[in-house]
Amino acid sequence: MPSLIDLRRRVRAVKNTQQITKAMKMVAASKLRRAQERMMSARPYAQQMQRVLGSVASRVDPSAHPLLAVRELTPSSKTLVIVVSADKGLCGSFNTNIIKAAGAYVVDSPLACELGLVGRKARDYFGRRRFATTDQSTNVFWLALPSFGEAWHHNHHAFPRSAFHGLRWYQVDLAGWVILAMEKLGLVWNVVRISPERQAQLAAPGASPPPRISVGNT
Repeated sequence: MPSLIDLRRRVRAVKNTQQITKAMKMVAASKLRRAQERMMSARPYAQQMQRVLGSVASRVDPSAHPLLAVRELTPSSKTLVIVVSADKGLCGSFNTNIIKAAGAYVVDSPLACELGLVGRKARDYFGRRRFATTDQSTNVFWLALPSFGEAWHHNHHAFPRSAFHGLRWYQVDLAGWVILAMEKLGLVWNVVRISPERQAQLAAPGASPPPRISVGNT
């Protein structure tokens, strides 16, 4: 059992960490507020620019440039969804709201969507998720080997009864390989596997086949 001095030191360390985290949160909130103010102040210019470009485009022959042509919707038409998020956290629900809005738009869109991702948070979320679940778990590929496959966290949340966390051939899952070897030796049985059909049923919108993702940098 730790001594009283150790407990006091631990409480003091936790309080110091709380103060640092609170200061970082205040700085991030201030930066976000300034960015929102700049965005709101630039909105009238953007609206007027849109009016000017619309007026010019209405007076120009559509055949003069491909971007002026009105395109007809076909079954193969696609919508490009550009998702702009932050590279870091500590900005409240900013990233969460953006990701939720983008996901809802892709789900409700009558056309197939392609994702243009700007910002690390958007790249992490949409780039690593393959299945539709109710949580925010992701697959961390660089931890797959030292964690014996436990880093395929999103796969596990999507199929919690599966004996294998690595569902693709390139997803290293040492624990799953051990279970496979034990099954071959007759030491375990009734091993639960997830069929490709079941994976396709639970696939996130655009994940199977995967959407074409273009990655940008802020």
